Amino acid sequence: MKRDWILLLCAALGGCAALVLRLLENRFGFEADTGLPIAWNVYTLALLALLGVYCLGAAALSLLFSKNCVAFPFSTGSTLGKALCTAGCALLVLSGGAEIAEGLFAASKLSDSILDSLCGTMIVLAAAGLFQTLSDRRGGQGNALLWAPAAMSARLVADFRTESTNPLLARYAPELAALCLLSLGFFQLSSFPFNTGSLRRFALYAAVAAPLCLCAAADGGLADAPLFVGGALVLMGFFLFVTQSPLLPEAPASQA
Repeated sequence: MKRDWILLLCAALGGCAALVLRLLENRFGFEADTGLPIAWNVYTLALLALLGVYCLGAAALSLLFSKNCVAFPFSTGSTLGKALCTAGCALLVLSGGAEIAEGLFAASKLSDSILDSLCGTMIVLAAAGLFQTLSDRRGGQGNALLWAPAAMSARLVADFRTESTNPLLARYAPELAALCLLSLGFFQLSSFPFNTGSLRRFALYAAVAAPLCLCAAADGGLADAPLFVGGALVLMGFFLFVTQSPLLPEAPASQA
């Protein structure tokens, strides 16, 4: 089995396992009356152990990939990659639209309304940029890919602003961790058109993002769950495109 399919399979299995364990943790890992986490809960420990072992395995698998950049536009011949990216972009549009609606009709403060609407708009633009790159065989200039890391970074700042006052780190840690990995993954993806990306780093970010995103999706609502599932699908879809694209020669040390 090819190394890219091995990593894709591990991401799928690890993501499904993390999703199930997080759902069980939400059901049995917190006290019903106070909402406080139960010490030494078996599902919490199992989830932490799974994520720790998985991240170490993903780091080891990523070493099988070259650290060089790949040529842009990407090779988009993978049918599975197209399906993953298309489904992921659709979920991102759904998430962005739900967040815009939440900002316009459900926010209690004007600042929250503006922030939610802005984040939702950026997510929709990110999905449009990703889909444009997917559908344009010439690839354009690659600038459309820059919306994705900007949107994830903005959402990360907005979520941290909202959740930082919550003393229960276990409630929102998966969401912040998933947004961090999505930001890193999309930033690395957007760097390939400028010949500064690394296939090895992108493989690592995409692989680690999968279980964290599905873990965070277990906590999310209409706006959050599609964001994390869609982000993970898009990263894995582009991962298949990137691994099928020709590698560029390593830059001389004087230009690195």
